[in-house]
Amino acid sequence: LTLGLWYKNGEYGLSKNLEEAFFWLTKSSDQENEKALLELGILYYDSNPKNAHKAVELWSKLKWNNEAIFRLGVCHFNGEGGLPKDEKKGLDMITEAKGRRVEAADKWLDDYYNKLRSATDKEEEEPSQYAPPVSSAPVPKVSEAERAQAEKAYLIGNQYYFGTNGYPKNIKKAVEKWQYAAEMGNADAQYYLAECYF
Repeated sequence: LTLGLWYKNGEYGLSKNLEEAFFWLTKSSDQENEKALLELGILYYDSNPKNAHKAVELWSKLKWNNEAIFRLGVCHFNGEGGLPKDEKKGLDMITEAKGRRVEAADKWLDDYYNKLRSATDKEEEEPSQYAPPVSSAPVPKVSEAERAQAEKAYLIGNQYYFGTNGYPKNIKKAVEKWQYAAEMGNADAQYYLAECYF
């Protein structure tokens, strides 16, 4: 394991040599060494996008490894490594990893929410551009893009509600975001709106 890491990073007088790193990390991972499984997965993932499925296979063996949970979450979010694209599941896993103090998960989520915030700030020239209150009318069919927009509005609503990730605590704005998402059929937003009315 250690020799593989030294080759991977070019440390302790060894030149960076990915071939040797693959060799030694594979030997160690064949013995189910958790660190080797994690690092070999990272090497596969970083070396070639076509190898993401090998990384997912290795990380899936590490059910309780915090770093593996984060990396699998990213793969779910992006639909990589043979995993279906599932942004909600990916965000849940990445958030779980953040709660387990994985620094990379914390940074990833900060970057994600900053992108959402900047996209929303550009869209919000006026205080509220959302539709009227939820009616009893059937939920309209929505496209994938609209569904993604609804999920984004739901997540931003959460940030306003809880006052997290740089958003000021603002219940009114949270409800506006959830209202929009709920009308587009987002079940989580519908639930939070129902909670607000209790």
